Amino acid sequence: MILIFVILARADRHENSATAVVRNGQKCLPVLGILLVSFFAFGSRDAEAGIVFTETWESPVVAANSTTTLLPAPWGEFTGGAMSSILHAADANRFAQPLPSPAGGNQVLELAGTNTGIFRMSGEALQINSIFTLSAAIGNDATLGAANEFWSLQLWADTNGSSSFEGSGSDTFIGQQFGSSSTAVTAAEGQWALNSFSFETGGDDSLSGQELIVFLNNFDTGSSYYDNVSLSVSTVPEPSSVCILSVGLLALIVGRRRREAHLDVC
Repeated sequence: MILIFVILARADRHENSATAVVRNGQKCLPVLGILLVSFFAFGSRDAEAGIVFTETWESPVVAANSTTTLLPAPWGEFTGGAMSSILHAADANRFAQPLPSPAGGNQVLELAGTNTGIFRMSGEALQINSIFTLSAAIGNDATLGAANEFWSLQLWADTNGSSSFEGSGSDTFIGQQFGSSSTAVTAAEGQWALNSFSFETGGDDSLSGQELIVFLNNFDTGSSYYDNVSLSVSTVPEPSSVCILSVGLLALIVGRRRREAHLDVC
């Protein structure tokens, strides 16, 4: 970007009759400025986006129509006494076979029992000007006869620095998407729907440096089903950088317009 400014500035100082023809095309500079600002304001967010992890629940492998209480590392069980299990998806009574998108593979996570949950330390420290997105395929068990609405995708901050999840009082609740929310997507019986929750830190540094925690929860009776759980992070360009770029382009455009007006008068 600095090189572009240098080239254009030198072109202004050494303009001659050979470049006079080119000046007619300089009316496109405002459009160029808008495109450049848009690229830096929005393009860099996509360019710097990355997947922190994706969990497909394909390990450990369990036999058809059976379950296991073992969880793949580094997931941990939060609520003692309640069942958290991996359900083998070969049970065609619950879900269409093969598992339709956005699910996939042969196994899914089942959380059964009131306020059952599992958590994962993300390994990502919260930073300003970042967007964290937690998404998952949520299944609707065909044997329930009603929408499975007690699932919850939650993000927390490890405020006490324990590298574990203790919940309220020790960690800071950031936000959630949950099954009974008006913005949740409910799948048809035996099918799956993609749901997500995003948190943008903006310029608030109150949680900066604290590790992000992912928490999956079944907050009422019955069971919740999860597959293809994913956490991603993207960086938002700082507003100051965009403002500096915009002001620089605007000054360049105004300067060229004034030179053109002066040459027209002469």
